[in-house]
Formats: sequence, C-alpha cells, structure tokens
Amino acid sequence: MQLDLTMMAVFFLICVCGSVIQAVCGFGFGVFVMMFLPYMMPSTLSAVVVASLLGMSSSGILALRYRRQIRPRKVVVPLLAYFIVSTFLVRVSVTMNEVLIRRLLGGLMLILSIYFIRFSDRVHIRPTRVNAFAAGALGGAMSTLFGMGGPPISAYYLSDSDSNEEYLASIQFYTVLSNVYVNTVRVANGLCGRLELILWAVGIFAVLLGGQLGKRIFSRLDGDALRRLVYAFMAVSGVIMLLKR
Repeated sequence: MQLDLTMMAVFFLICVCGSVIQAVCGFGFGVFVMMFLPYMMPSTLSAVVVASLLGMSSSGILALRYRRQIRPRKVVVPLLAYFIVSTFLVRVSVTMNEVLIRRLLGGLMLILSIYFIRFSDRVHIRPTRVNAFAAGALGGAMSTLFGMGGPPISAYYLSDSDSNEEYLASIQFYTVLSNVYVNTVRVANGLCGRLELILWAVGIFAVLLGGQLGKRIFSRLDGDALRRLVYAFMAVSGVIMLLKR
C-alpha cells in the first residue's frame, strides 16, 4: 500500500463510515472496512490486523461512553470461548482455505439473519452458558480469520439486554477485551508491523469522528428499529462474505 495523500484520504473515509456503522449497530466496523482494505494492502492478513486494531479502538471509545450500562458478568463465557478459538486460529490461519471458510460462515450468517428478520418478534436466544459460548466461539473464528466477528455476538446480546444502551455497552465491552487479547497474540507472533501501526494511528482520528456521527443516529432508534437494523446488516455481511473472492 502506497502511503500517498489520496490513498490515506480514502482510508480515512472508509474508517469514518465503518465507525458510524459500529456506533449505530454495535458491530460492523470490520465488516465494512474489510470490503475495501484487502484490495489496498499487501495481504488479507495485514488488512485483518488493521481492521482489528481500529475495531478495538472504536469499541473502546463506545464502551467508555456507555460504561454505566456495562454488565461484566455477561461477557465472561463469550470471552472464554473467544480466547480458546482465536488462540488456535491465529496460529493456523495462514494455512487455512479462507475462501471456503468465509463462504460457509457467510451462508450461515445469511440464513440466520433472514430467520431473525422474519421471526424477530418471536425469536429469543436464551442467555444460557451454551448459547453464550457458541456466540463467543463463532465470533472468535470470524474475527480472527476475517476481522468481522460482531454478528454472532450481537444476535446473542440483542436477546440478553434490557435496553439499546445496555446492548451497545455489552457488545462493545466484549469486543474491546477480545480484540485486546487477539491483537496481543498477533504482536507476539510477529503479525503487526510498521505499516499496520501507521494506519492504526491515522485511523483512530477517523474512528473518533465516525463515533460522534453514529451517536446522533443511535439516540433516535427504538428497540425494534435497532433489531431490524442489526439483522439487516447481518444479511449484508453474509452476502459480502459469500461473494468476496
């Protein structure tokens, strides 16, 4: 990736848009930016690292903003599952068939989102330890391999939150802790270099701007509207993963 002014401006705009989506839906930064970054950077893995670092920053800002609504006990089991899956996949990701796995996960996301949209008034994911572990494990796999682990855990927290603010606080707290962990593992394995750190530093300013814009939209949504928006974005994420080469 050439660090010229035009390319950096495009990168900045992409990060602003991704941060707006994250602030409104509770996830989606990685999904959006990964539509573009792999074509701008030396490798998909490098793009995933940048998306993860900036997603961590976006979630950290939002978690701080909604810190009073955070319920730490709700993130313990999903985080445990995330740690187990991501630790394994970080080490083997370079040898896996990304296209096949991405399409399988994309198909699953699309099917689930259509089901949730069609039956959203009757669907309720029980906040059991099994469901929490499954959501965290799937989120860990998607985040580690593709930099977009929000959809599974967002579906779980939508059913386990009493308000829009509690939902956003829970998923951001989970996301920032999980990303701190997986990025530490990446650094330890030599997967984060000078280019990734430069783009992270530049992108933080875009994340701050996008977060402020997204806050204004989020404050106007009721619970039903938020659910429809999240499930619709899950469908879009699934299609992107299915079609992306």
